[in-house]
Amino acid sequence: MITKIGHRGAKGYVVENTLASFQKAINLGVDGIELDVHCCASGELVVFHDFTLDRLTNGTGAVSKSSLSELKKIKIDNHYEIPTLVEVLQLINKKCFLNIELKG
Repeated sequence: MITKIGHRGAKGYVVENTLASFQKAINLGVDGIELDVHCCASGELVVFHDFTLDRLTNGTGAVSKSSLSELKKIKIDNHYEIPTLVEVLQLINKKCFLNIELKG
């Protein structure tokens, strides 16, 4: 049996580590999703791969140096919000397994 894992969601279809990407992966029938988690400056866990915001967002600097309220104002690919781990868990709601990579 082959296990289908959505790496950072369905990043070949929707920009990685976004709620839309995770939903697309679920819609495609994955068995599990791999995602990346950072602790931001205000203490919440946010889902984002890179240590800095520069590659995928309209922001700059380290994820860990920004508060959740600051991160929520930043857009990934000029469209998507950076999700919290809680938001992702609510979306997935036991529809598949999670492989969470802890960053930092």
